[in-house]
Amino acid sequence: MSFNAAAQNLDPTVEISRAYEGKIMEAKKPVREINVPDSVGTFRLDFDYSVFENPYRGAYEFNPYFMSMRPAGSAYEPKNFYLKVGAGYRLYPELDLIWSPTFKKGFSMDVYASHRSYVGEYRAADVPDPSQEDVYLGMKKSYARRSPDYDFLTKAGVDARYDWADGTVRVDAGYYGLAERYGIQSNMYNALDVRAGVASKDYGQFINYDVYASYRFGIDRYEYKNLVEDSLTEHEISVLGKLKAVLMDDHKAMFELGVDNHSYGFAGVSKLTFAPHYMFRYGNWGFDAGFRVEALVHAGDSTCFASKGQVVYPDVTVDYQLIPGVMKAYAKIGGGTKVNSFSSLLAGNHHFDMYYGHGKAYMDNTIENISAALGLEGRAGARFTYGVRAGYAMYGNAPLETVVVGMLPGDDQLAFMPGIAYAGYQNVYAAADLSWVTERFRVDGNVMYRHSWFEDLETRTGGYFLPAALTGEVAFEYNWHKRIFLGMDCDFSTGRRQGSVLFADGAIKPAKVPGYADLGLNFEYLTTRSFSVWFRGGNLLNMAIQRNLLYAEKGIYFAAGICLNL
Repeated sequence: MSFNAAAQNLDPTVEISRAYEGKIMEAKKPVREINVPDSVGTFRLDFDYSVFENPYRGAYEFNPYFMSMRPAGSAYEPKNFYLKVGAGYRLYPELDLIWSPTFKKGFSMDVYASHRSYVGEYRAADVPDPSQEDVYLGMKKSYARRSPDYDFLTKAGVDARYDWADGTVRVDAGYYGLAERYGIQSNMYNALDVRAGVASKDYGQFINYDVYASYRFGIDRYEYKNLVEDSLTEHEISVLGKLKAVLMDDHKAMFELGVDNHSYGFAGVSKLTFAPHYMFRYGNWGFDAGFRVEALVHAGDSTCFASKGQVVYPDVTVDYQLIPGVMKAYAKIGGGTKVNSFSSLLAGNHHFDMYYGHGKAYMDNTIENISAALGLEGRAGARFTYGVRAGYAMYGNAPLETVVVGMLPGDDQLAFMPGIAYAGYQNVYAAADLSWVTERFRVDGNVMYRHSWFEDLETRTGGYFLPAALTGEVAFEYNWHKRIFLGMDCDFSTGRRQGSVLFADGAIKPAKVPGYADLGLNFEYLTTRSFSVWFRGGNLLNMAIQRNLLYAEKGIYFAAGICLNL
């Protein structure tokens, strides 16, 4: 679980990895990834926000907000049409489609669509007796339902780009849809997105610019039995601008200005950002001295988006080229805010709904008071790259997963109720990223250890769960003449032992969540340069994988399909 930083210094977009998504085999296919600031393309719910927990990318370079959205290169160069379809046991349908028609020089366009879904049973946990000393949230049994549960995620859109000698303009319009049902409740979220940006090409010009704007209109509809039917309308507007001036050799000034607005009728928030930077190099040293001014303006319901933070945050980076072009060390200090919109929380946990806070505010702002990091990154030869880092972060307010035991409306027995609540906590962490690539082999891995603790010890009595101590992912791939691809991957997490469950009668019990290792195997055979068949097996250890508390898809699964690359 992680939040990734994009254009802004602190931009923790929520991401969730589904068990049915391939890992290794996807690396060589033209998979479409859109890197934009804030919560447009989101997937994994983990509430570790620090930008410094990600591989270092200094602000000295001029990186556009709107990163390239062209499909990534493949083992065999794609042409104009790419299609991947498949399904399997436990019914994991998936689809990836990219059509790139040919136009005159300077203009390009992609028509894209993707679908990931799960249809089947979920594992569940027995509700413990409040007289027990502690609670073990293990997911053992499965609930078979006459009508199966499901989780559908669909994206589609058109991305157009025009390049000229000194700049690029880009427009993207698309659809985002999420539908899920778990037992007696269901949720359906539909959104339309429009994104546009214009940026200069950084070829050493005196002035470089980058302007980005986006708008999302979303509607969420929630049903609980026949007792509750509710809806929510969401408007998200972002306008961000960046200007860089080259003052003299190795001396630059950069200014960022942005406005983010999130409106829901009953409540809303606007985030105003101003971030000046002065950057220069002296020999092997690089300096980026800056700060961030972030003002949060709240409107409407006082229980939502109420946290405002400290307004001014440091944003300073120093790096040193130990071996120029080969090894670099860096130190960084910063902080900032993040608006946790409804769509970002929903994308992080597909079961999230407008009642997830159990009567408390479920939408608020993350406040990262201060964070610091030290790191080392580099390469050994042409095949091996690495990055190691360690850091500290203090959060004045951040969402954490919670578990409450109470009586559901219309039921006469106790049940677990997952939720989100906000609290201050701190953590220290150490992490490493490694990659080794040859013509035949590829190995990628990352691991992170973190120790987290509550800023206020009394918070421990609120049913909160801190993140797992050790998480990571490793992936291996072998290809035979770029015709046969064999892969293995595993993402893992230790158990979550820093948590508690809150019972309806006020009893507080320490709680533990078991760890997991999600082991997967991949195979693909290219019959021609344009056609292949693929196979994937997932959760081969048959573990109850709780990436989100109290939700675990059932057991081992297998999926197979075809790929067209015409």
